[in-house]
Amino acid sequence: LYNRRCFNNMLEQKISEASRAKVHLSMIMLDIDFFKKVNDTYGHKAGDDVIRFISATIKKSIRKVDFAARYGGEEFVILLYNTSIDAASNIADKIRNIVRDSTVNADGSPLNITISLGVSSYPMPSMSAEVLVKHADTALYYSKEHGRDQVSVYNSSMEERDDEEEEEG
Repeated sequence: LYNRRCFNNMLEQKISEASRAKVHLSMIMLDIDFFKKVNDTYGHKAGDDVIRFISATIKKSIRKVDFAARYGGEEFVILLYNTSIDAASNIADKIRNIVRDSTVNADGSPLNITISLGVSSYPMPSMSAEVLVKHADTALYYSKEHGRDQVSVYNSSMEERDDEEEEEG
């Protein structure tokens, strides 16, 4: 998959294209659940095998017009051109199920892993590239905080909860 720098460049290009064509650009951000435990227990080669498996699963699950990149560490992003937020959520759930139902050969050890995913869309509710990423990230962390191995679609109530938690903590 592409790297984060390439993603940042592609994001601006895809936002411009979606704006001109007046279509949705949806984004999925995903993170491997408990990835540190994989590295700590089975070693970094096993972790690399898990990352390659996730990358291959993403590539097989998206169209040629879509774009996927490794965002950092165990985080990945997918841009889905001309795709509604509901359709993006369905794609995210398909990827989640494939990963959950697969056994990964991680440096000779059979591992079952899960992923958490967050989904957002441009132009609504996200009105810029920066906000699209922020909303997908917020939805991803909502998934992680509410049990992992799930897809969360961004909505503004996620922001309100974050604000309340910051005020309390």
